Amino acid sequence: MRSVFITRVCGFLVMIMIAVGVMKGELAAAAPSLAISVQAEQKSVKNGGFLPVVTTIQNVGGTIQTLHIWSCSHERNWKTDSLFVRAMHGPCKKDAIRNVKLEAGETYKHTLHLGINVPDGQASKKSLSFRLGFMDGIEDIEKQLSTWSNVITINITEQ
Repeated sequence: MRSVFITRVCGFLVMIMIAVGVMKGELAAAAPSLAISVQAEQKSVKNGGFLPVVTTIQNVGGTIQTLHIWSCSHERNWKTDSLFVRAMHGPCKKDAIRNVKLEAGETYKHTLHLGINVPDGQASKKSLSFRLGFMDGIEDIEKQLSTWSNVITINITEQ
């Protein structure tokens, strides 16, 4: 009876060790090789208006990175951590994915327009802080991890 208990405990400990090893491997694989920075082109925006921001994606890894950037559907590449901010669909004739190759240390810059909409119940907000998360354009948006930008704070004025 005692040997059965010890066998089960040892089996359980082995399962925990395997799980920890797998998690460590997943964390190592998810280590970011991209750095995202965002700079607002203005310090304030009217509620319900649009905020242009310059996004910079830098390859901080040691190998070539290929980004898959949507030409119009910017919301497929960018998400925010604020309910009041969203990436806007850009004007264009044909929406397609562009492959952008970044050598180690290279950057890709793009101006993105964000819609700012604070609901009436929270219209007393005078400023808003948020981050942008970059997502590769060919992966399932729901399953992929985002690489997050710096925090941006803007002033909100009335409509």
